[in-house]
Amino acid sequence: MRESGAYFTGARLSNLAVREIGASIDNRSIILDPACGAGDLLVACFNRLARNDLVQKKEERWAVQFIGRDLQGVLCEQARLRLALSAAILDRR
Repeated sequence: MRESGAYFTGARLSNLAVREIGASIDNRSIILDPACGAGDLLVACFNRLARNDLVQKKEERWAVQFIGRDLQGVLCEQARLRLALSAAILDRR
């Protein structure tokens, strides 16, 4: 993947970044990751908001609130599926 320019942030760095900005994001925030890869940063933001009960449980809302772009379309699909899985887990709570 690195040969095609793909570099992954990873969950550890994503969680660290979200800890640094976590107080500034809320349920009105739009989270945009212009190079989302498999969605580590988007998922970390989603989980942070979910922990604070700030994620609206309607898929149409979080689909607008969390936006990922990437040159590799398959990675965007993985990010979307990971967000859907996070939302499904949230619904089971």
